[in-house]
Amino acid sequence: YYKKVFMEKGYEVNHENQGIVIDEKRKKIGFTVSPVGMVEGSKALTKMLVCDFSDVRRWYISSKDIKHPQGGIAFTMYTINVEIAYPASPMQMFDAKNEFDAQQWIAKLTSLINN
Repeated sequence: YYKKVFMEKGYEVNHENQGIVIDEKRKKIGFTVSPVGMVEGSKALTKMLVCDFSDVRRWYISSKDIKHPQGGIAFTMYTINVEIAYPASPMQMFDAKNEFDAQQWIAKLTSLINN
């Protein structure tokens, strides 16, 4: 749904994951999961927050061990945290499939934003 909304607004989707879509050419990122308060005329598109690469301040991985009911760790959840220059909702997040996927997203964001 959000990919479609992003594209209907004239953006291309070059990179995507649940929670994020990226238009590399226009240097735009759409965050699709964060429940931001929508204000007419803001950066938000139908419950999607769109920002420029230049709005991104910091990005990093966080992880959380999910415990098995019988004890021990069942699995680890990996989340990519992206801090942006948007006071109404400065922290955006999306989940990665595993540690490798999380590292790939960090490298991808670094490459896109720093170039």
